[in-house]
Amino acid sequence: MYYQNKTDETLTFTDTAGMFIQEGAVPYGDRAQVFSLAASQALAEGVLVTADASRSYSKGNFRVDGTVPGTTGIDTLSDLKVVEDIYTAGLELQFGKNAGSEFRYQYRRYDDRIDDTQDGRVNTALATLYVKW
Repeated sequence: MYYQNKTDETLTFTDTAGMFIQEGAVPYGDRAQVFSLAASQALAEGVLVTADASRSYSKGNFRVDGTVPGTTGIDTLSDLKVVEDIYTAGLELQFGKNAGSEFRYQYRRYDDRIDDTQDGRVNTALATLYVKW
């Protein structure tokens, strides 16, 4: 999947006296690319194994022209360049018509290519049991 957005926006700033100052037609753009793959396999009647993997690349920013005093360099705070990976594995079990269980594990990694303080990993495990009546 590919997504791209380009637009001109009006940004509002406040000066040291608390007055609002606007800068019009500020170019803003972002782009995202997502690649994913999913697979599932029935191992037996009532037993299903699933796996998913995805990677996304995101990039974006806006650029002011400096006409508003004190805003020089502020646009670099809007710079975004991120890579995110998600890997998921699951096992679904059905115990007859009215009961079953699901086990799911997910690993997620967030890599901010500009600011490493935002990087992180999350491991999630989920187990469910369901009964219909």
